[in-house]
Amino acid sequence: MSGYCAYFGFKFEPFTSELTAKNLLKLPSMVAVKERFEYVTSGGVLIVTGEVGSGKSTSLRWSQSHFHSSQYLFLNVTATGGSVNEFYRQLCWSLDIQARSGSRVGLVKEFKATIRDIAQTKKQKIMVIVDESHLLEKAFTKPHSFDFSG
Repeated sequence: MSGYCAYFGFKFEPFTSELTAKNLLKLPSMVAVKERFEYVTSGGVLIVTGEVGSGKSTSLRWSQSHFHSSQYLFLNVTATGGSVNEFYRQLCWSLDIQARSGSRVGLVKEFKATIRDIAQTKKQKIMVIVDESHLLEKAFTKPHSFDFSG
């Protein structure tokens, strides 16, 4: 533990992503993200923007903690500057899918089948969270279909 933790009497490191959601300081901006999350749970797209270090990822993590895991399945993916296939692989990995195919069509097919099964058997709503989504711009410059509706 660092010197400032001892100086201020902290029992654990205050600036780490391993902090549980209940130990995060609830800020008005975090509540605003949660309210927007609640709005899009019936379907839609939510975009959270802000400067580096402004708390976007923390706000998303805190917001997710308020939704019951029996009703919602959050797939957290961190975008990279890689290919579209890499993005689809990350989606599959988030569901522990051991993809049999490395092709885009194969990855999407396996992903769609799995989320369809989850939605039908567990009755969960699937929410895809893409952190650092600005990095997807390079990968998604070519037109293609990104329709998971079936």
